[in-house]
Amino acid sequence: MGSARMGARNTSTERKDFTCEDYLGFVKKYPTIHKLLDERTAECGAKPLLFFKDQCLTYASVRDLSKRLAMGLSELGLARNDHVGVMLRNSPEYVLSYFALSRLGAVLTAINPDLKGEALKYILANADCKCLLIDSRFLENIKDIDLKALGVKSVVIHDVEMPAKEYIVKCPEILYLKDLLKRPMLEHEAQVTTKDPVVLLYTSGTTGIPKGVLLPHGTYLNSSFWTVTLFGYREDDVQYEPLPLFHIRAGIDLIAALIAKHSIALAERFSASRCWDDVRRYGATIFNSIAAIMPILYKQPRTPEDANHNVRLFLTGPRNKEILKDFEERFKVKCIEFYGLTETAAIVHTRYDEIIRGEVPPDSAGKPVPTVELAIVDENDYVLPPNQLGEIVLRPRVPYIFFLGYYKMPEETIASWRNLWFHTGDLGYIDERGYLHFVSRVKETIRRKGENIPSALLDRIVLENEKVLEVASVPVPSELGEDEIKLCVVLKPGEEMTPEELFEWCKEKLPRSWVPRYIEFRKSLPKTATERVEKWRLRQEGLTPSTWDAVTKSYIGHAKKG
Repeated sequence: MGSARMGARNTSTERKDFTCEDYLGFVKKYPTIHKLLDERTAECGAKPLLFFKDQCLTYASVRDLSKRLAMGLSELGLARNDHVGVMLRNSPEYVLSYFALSRLGAVLTAINPDLKGEALKYILANADCKCLLIDSRFLENIKDIDLKALGVKSVVIHDVEMPAKEYIVKCPEILYLKDLLKRPMLEHEAQVTTKDPVVLLYTSGTTGIPKGVLLPHGTYLNSSFWTVTLFGYREDDVQYEPLPLFHIRAGIDLIAALIAKHSIALAERFSASRCWDDVRRYGATIFNSIAAIMPILYKQPRTPEDANHNVRLFLTGPRNKEILKDFEERFKVKCIEFYGLTETAAIVHTRYDEIIRGEVPPDSAGKPVPTVELAIVDENDYVLPPNQLGEIVLRPRVPYIFFLGYYKMPEETIASWRNLWFHTGDLGYIDERGYLHFVSRVKETIRRKGENIPSALLDRIVLENEKVLEVASVPVPSELGEDEIKLCVVLKPGEEMTPEELFEWCKEKLPRSWVPRYIEFRKSLPKTATERVEKWRLRQEGLTPSTWDAVTKSYIGHAKKG
């Protein structure tokens, strides 16, 4: 145990060009994530790897405790290729589970701990988990689920806030995580390679039913290797990690810390009001985030402490170019963009030295890493020339760096790989210099009057209205076929606006075919655990009684389903 110290700002831009051969040499030496941990521990065992609240775990502590947990789980009968559900908040125990299950050759099935009811039951039924690791505060979520009927043979409780044994009534074996951590260290580990599965992640379901994405060690090693090399990570860096460990990005950040031989400060969950205090407390130099976090932080009240920190890299998804310059000046950071998916992890990066020199377009995600080939194709899969909008497709240049398939969904897996390219379902274009520009999800594109309208871009424009806090544009059926556009809008606190006012504003700012017919003001938008708007839920809601219609100049008055 210990406390974090403030680190020094690192502004070096010395860079080296890396190739596929560099990655292949790396992965030959470190073929699995637990092998990487063991090798790094031999080099820097006493160095802090993990800060969490008031705890500090060294590289050696994480290695040894993961071996103890592996022994405890093996005594439950868990072995190679067995699936273990993990329903934990970010914690040292979650980190330990990554490496413990890797040592067994088992598969960590990451489950959003906030899930309950049919959504949770669906994933548990699909995932074939033999064991469930769960925070005691989430036992309420599983009390009505017959775990035994779903094949779960044991439940391991991380006793966080309450000893809630009474909730477990339908599972044959109940244990406590703290007891497993007292077992001897595992000596005989499974023979695991880069191609073996290590994590089963479920897509957030922003466009439909969640799919189980089976990921090998290679996915984590590839994406982490390029994160470290292209972003210029250093041994004296401290990563701040507010993203949930059931999200692909947080897993990559964890492995990246091992590659760089530095420390990671783990937040239990993201908090816009607390994160900068955490950053200062741990002396973080890297702030890991996704696209949704940047505008959330930007809309917080300004304070004299905004730039009082050591962060030099603010990692994000697609950067909001409307606020980018002011965000960087206000918080005194450099925003570094990347692009990826659960199926591939982050595989398009913006190089740190290019950002410093001002060479990267403000709305670009960067260029594909050397181990990945990327193209933009039309609806018939023909490759498009620069600056033409189409679907982003990918394929690996080296083995086992993409997902192994959608779990128990062979038809969906085959469909996603048609014509030997992985189809991302994302729209974008490549400029004449080879930079990728992400525009929107294909399924979030609105088809209106023969034109494909990228809803993400439409949303970005509407957000320029000074009274609008959040917005989501979705398609609803038109009487003439194709789609009409509905805007779901959350106003800033204290602001007032009528649908007519926003409609007139849209007429001035948007192309004629992009102007929404329907507008609905809401208190909030449905979101995933990673703050992504669940537009599929808004599409399901369709035209609600509180929806205003620009044609009739009145509210719908009765529910319709889209």
